Parts: sequence; structure tokens; C-alpha cells
Amino acid sequence: MEFVDKERNWLVMKEFYGYLNLVDIRLEGVKLPSSSTAHSSYYDPDRFKREDGTCMIAGCDPRGLAAIEMTYTSAKGTGEYGDMLTFLNVGRMAVEVNDPGATYSDASNPHTPDDIADFGFMQEQNQGVANAFRISDSAGPNANMQVRFDGRALIYGF
Repeated sequence: MEFVDKERNWLVMKEFYGYLNLVDIRLEGVKLPSSSTAHSSYYDPDRFKREDGTCMIAGCDPRGLAAIEMTYTSAKGTGEYGDMLTFLNVGRMAVEVNDPGATYSDASNPHTPDDIADFGFMQEQNQGVANAFRISDSAGPNANMQVRFDGRALIYGF
């Protein structure tokens, strides 16, 4: 990932692996309700306006538009958290610096290892680690994180 001075600096994630498992999720095409929901206190009349105040959708009102409904309907008992299982490991994160004068020497195959090394993101010049993280459960050394979902969510946009 390039950042800050994107011509020179890279944030490199190494020893990166993991998985995401979504169980019993259902996706369906629906229309948004034509009336306000029970949470009308969250209504924001400016949500669909540009900076200049013009509406991005008809009347700045999303009611009745197409949406994706995500539903989690699996029967679960108390303390069951198996709707999403995930594990993620990033063993090392480091900032690596580009050589701004480097150019690709082979335009037909710009990704040969000898060329890439000139561009910072394959270089091992850093001592130490800028950051590392792991998303898991404390139940075991490599136990997956577990999440429980109930109900439904409507996702919409344009």
C-alpha cells in the first residue's frame, strides 16, 4: 500500500494471511420502505445533497429505491456466535522507501523481480517492525473470532 508520499513510501504487510467465513447470510433485492422507519430520529434531509445543495437522487428522498437486504435467520441459542468466523494475521508491517530514479527496464514484462526491487515494496532494508496485528479469539493460539448477527440490514446507494 502506498501512502503519504506515494512516489517514495510504501506500507508493506508481510506474513499476511487469514480467512472470512459468513454462515447463513441471505442477500435479496428489495425496495426501501415507502414510509419512515421506527428510527426516524436518524432521518437526515441533507444526506443525499451535494456540497452545492443540489439533490443526487429525486427529491433527496431514498424511499422506494432498490436495496440489498441482508438477513441472518439461523436459529441460535444463548451464547452462540457462529454467524461470522474470521482470522487475520499480519506478522509485520513496515515502511519501505522507493528509489525515485528507478524505472522499469522491460516494458513488455514490468513485474520481473529484478525490476520490482528498485521500487521499494520488495526491499528488506528495515530493522524492526512498524506494526503487527492479529484478529482472533483468546480461546486458543489460532482460534477464529466469532460474531453473532440477528435481524436484517438494508444496504442502498447509487
